[in-house]
Formats: sequence, C-alpha cells, structure tokens
Amino acid sequence: MKTKALIFISILLFFAGTVLYAQTSIPDEIDEAIREIENLIENMRSVPETDRIPETSGNTQPRWVNDPYSIYSRDQYIAAVGFDDDRAEAEKKAIASLVSVFGRSVRSDISAAELYSQAVTQGHINISENKNLQEAIVSAASLDSLIGAQIGNVWVNDRGRVYALAFIEKEKAAAIYTEIARMNQLNINNITAMSDAEKHTFDGYARYKIASNIAAVNAQYANIITALGGSTASLNLSTAASLNLETSNILRNIAINLNVEGDSSNRIQGIFARIINREGLRIQENNAPYTLSVVLTLTEADVPNNRNSFCDFVITANLIENLSGAVLLSFTNTGRESHLSYDRAAARALTAAERAINAQYPALFKDYLAKVWPRE
Repeated sequence: MKTKALIFISILLFFAGTVLYAQTSIPDEIDEAIREIENLIENMRSVPETDRIPETSGNTQPRWVNDPYSIYSRDQYIAAVGFDDDRAEAEKKAIASLVSVFGRSVRSDISAAELYSQAVTQGHINISENKNLQEAIVSAASLDSLIGAQIGNVWVNDRGRVYALAFIEKEKAAAIYTEIARMNQLNINNITAMSDAEKHTFDGYARYKIASNIAAVNAQYANIITALGGSTASLNLSTAASLNLETSNILRNIAINLNVEGDSSNRIQGIFARIINREGLRIQENNAPYTLSVVLTLTEADVPNNRNSFCDFVITANLIENLSGAVLLSFTNTGRESHLSYDRAAARALTAAERAINAQYPALFKDYLAKVWPRE
C-alpha cells in the first residue's frame, strides 16, 4: 500500500530478519549498516504520501489497466496490475504480480524464510522486544510483498471489478536491498567467526545452518537487486551452497563417545553406532565433546499365579554435552516380555528393546539435528 506504515514495516521486516542471534553487542560494521538503512528509510519516508489512494470509477477503462508503463516509466519503475471484486484483494494481487515480475527465483527458497521466522519466534534471533514487529516479520516472511512497493492507482469498473496498479521505484529500492544484503553478509561473517573447537560442535553446526539460511535469503535479494538494475558484485556474497557444504563437514567432524551399559552382547551398542554414523557423525572414545550414555536394564518381574517367567526392560539414552553436563536429547522406552523360562523371556526383552530403538530413535535423533539452535 502507499502508506508510511507499510513501507516502514516492510523495511523493518527484511532488516530485522538479518540481525544476528543473541549477541551482547553489535559489531561496528553491522551498526554502520543499520544506520545507513535507517537513513534510506528516512529518505523514502520523506516523500509526501497519502494514507490511501482514492478510487476512480466509470465506463472508460484507464490505459494503465492494460499497460502499467503508460503511467510509470519503464526506465525508472517496475509496475504491475492486479484485480478482484474486493479492493484489498486487488491490491494484494497487484503486489503479487509485482513480485512475479522478478521471476520465480525470488520465491525459490521459502523454506529458508520459514526457518528464519521460526528462529525469530523462538527467540534464537534477537530482533526486537516489540511483539507486534515480531508478528509482522513472521506473517510476511514468505516475500508476499517487496520493500518500497506501493499502490499508485485504483479503478473500479461499472460491474464492481477493482483494478489496482502497484509500482516500485528501481533506484531507491535497489539501494535499500543492496544495503540489507551487505548487512546480511556482515552478519554471516560474524556468526561463522569461531575457533575450530567451537566450530565442530552442535552449536557451531547450528550457527552455520543459520548462516546458510541468511545466504539463501540474500540470494533472493540479489535477484531483486539485479532486476532493479543494481549489482551485487562488490558485496562478495556467500552462497547457501558453500555454507551448506561446510555445515555438512562440521557434522562429520562432531565426535560422540558411545557408552553403553548392560549390553553384554553389544547388540544395543551396534544399533546406536549405526544410527550415529548414518547421520554423518563419528564415534570417538576419547576427548569427544559429547557422550551418548545408554543403559539397558533387564529385571525379572514377579507375576503371581502365572506359570510363565517375565522380564521387564528399560532402555535409556541421554546425549550429554561433556563440558557442561547438560542433557541435550533424552530417550526412554520400557516393556515386558514373557516365556516359559526367564532366560528366554530376557532374550525376548532384549529383542523388544532393539525394535523400540530402531523404530523410534533414528527419527528422534534426526529431528534433534534438524532443530538444534545456537545457545543464547
């Protein structure tokens, strides 16, 4: 919409989504980029605006309905038209048509925006204490609008069909997107700055995952900047592909000490080892930053008035950060098996424990790796 509020919230959306997670201070370069974006916001807001474009109506269809560039010069603007029976929907469709002018690549990685919004709502990225702003960021993270997009004209025909003309000024929008991309890259550099010891941990893995999401969003910005006539050559943007590759390398170098008790046949140990290796991590007995502590307990159960023998099993698996002692992931499963002899009942209990691990732990461990976030 051609309103101060929309422009301001839109810019805050793309700016705030790039702020580095939970830092005690903002590096000077990022702070400088923030001030530059604030200046660009003020420059854009200094243009006189009305709160709502008045509608025109009549039997004579304006020329811009079929040719938006009859009003807005193609050299200076990008423009598009949307229509609907409802004005608000017509304006939304006009903005959507404007987005589509930039090509499908603008929307190529919505999952990155969704993950970023998730990080915002969970407080893993420190944006603002303003809940309204956070809600705006989450609701608009799918790039349904563009920074600086405005509604310039609205016409209603004699059948009540509403036509809306959206436009974006190339030079101003390119300047804002370029500065945001620059700030994004500074944040990527900052978030991935760590020692090798810090890097090859779940925390380092999570930081690189966030960095790759920022890079994916930056790729969208680069497409927009190019379509607006700008260039990102001087920004030296990191690619999501390179950061994802390094994320995978980090995962392969995270070491876990596998410690299993109560497993005389090593069958339980073998299952957990395969699960860990399947996700790309390695098992290391000494000096590993993490321990997967597994305990299998088999206990004879007393069941009165029953000729069978019974064996209860309890299997627990805690993924522990050795430095802090914190339990990062916990798994527990219990059951009871029976047979004419206790030894056969215990054998069945061990098999049941194996089935429970195979059925539940791979998905649990994979989900942990997918959702792990940097520590506050």
